[in-house]
Amino acid sequence: MHRFAASLFHDGLRDAIVWLFVDYTSNVPQDATVATEKALGARPYFVRLAADNMLDVRTASIDGEEQFILARWRERSVVKDGEWGEKMVERVRVVKREAIDAEGEATRYAPATWELWERVETPNRYPGNEWQIVDAGEISLGVIPLVPFVTGRRVGGSWRIEPPLRAAAELQIELYQQESGLKFLKEMCCYPMLSGNGVTPDKDAAGNAAPIRVGPKSVLYSPMDSNGRYGEWKFIEPQATTMRVLMDDIKETQQQLRELGRQPLTAQSGNLTTVTTAFAATKANSVISAWALELKDVLEAGFVYVAAWIKDPSEAEIFVNTDIASGIPDDRGIDALLEARKNGDLSRATLLEEMKRRDMLGPEFTLEREDERLLDEAPGEPDDDEYSATNVTPLRPASNQ
Repeated sequence: MHRFAASLFHDGLRDAIVWLFVDYTSNVPQDATVATEKALGARPYFVRLAADNMLDVRTASIDGEEQFILARWRERSVVKDGEWGEKMVERVRVVKREAIDAEGEATRYAPATWELWERVETPNRYPGNEWQIVDAGEISLGVIPLVPFVTGRRVGGSWRIEPPLRAAAELQIELYQQESGLKFLKEMCCYPMLSGNGVTPDKDAAGNAAPIRVGPKSVLYSPMDSNGRYGEWKFIEPQATTMRVLMDDIKETQQQLRELGRQPLTAQSGNLTTVTTAFAATKANSVISAWALELKDVLEAGFVYVAAWIKDPSEAEIFVNTDIASGIPDDRGIDALLEARKNGDLSRATLLEEMKRRDMLGPEFTLEREDERLLDEAPGEPDDDEYSATNVTPLRPASNQ
């Protein structure tokens, strides 16, 4: 579950939306008993559907709430082709609820069904232009067990989502253009152009200017002309001021990109005040916490369908960590904690837990192991040998008498 939730969260941030579909093992008889289902290994399971594979999604208001009535997504799989070969098979799965019209208006919808379409080869036509149903059936839940995890903003009532990190993506393109321009400028500046003023070039038999050899083992001559003037050879090299300007622009763009994309974790203060940076990081941190809470709701909604599949009235509760550090060191905060501990207003365990939460202690730190180490370092009671050695009666000095 931890790995699945991490992948779901990653895809939700990357594509602004990802879909969770709760499916059930196929080819199970409709009137199968519990023992038969166990023997077949039938069970519900989660399927993660990427945004670029979802072809169409439609909803309608049913019983006062928005419910899915159609979903189509692409399924690609590799199958065997002969004894040694393999080929890509393109399929499209369709889950839908047909409308039951009442006086020309769709007010009710039939139970959900599913169809699996496959692209087939057509020898007499253009290949891959025909689709046919290879499997179909009913969804016993009656509804479409589909849950979206949305991190962006829906456009109207559609399922087009504005990505939350669009500004960072656009800034990344600008950064790429700036770095490409700087690389081209470096190539131009690192290879200066040779200029000959008042020099007559040598010519070959055809009357064309002969190539000039330039390098550490070559010599260029500029003899005196009839007027007593000498020619001049020199390299024309552009100044590096333009490169410095471009490099400064790249650093500024990288700073902006860091603030947009990873502000809660790696925010750099730069020229911002501490209060401004802390406020910005806290704001971004609250957005990530909201996404984490949304992930919790999506997973719990998925387990609602799981419970419906197996006819279990239990309700699952998922724990998702929303205590995300802002990434800004707060020395005053730890000083206040130490002062509260000194005054006896805070327990030692609470102080250490808070220091671990602020990443001041390693992830392997535990209170139990720390208590054991403190006991090992504490001076213990002496054993028998140490006790006898410390109780030996010292010798008295010899009397003068």
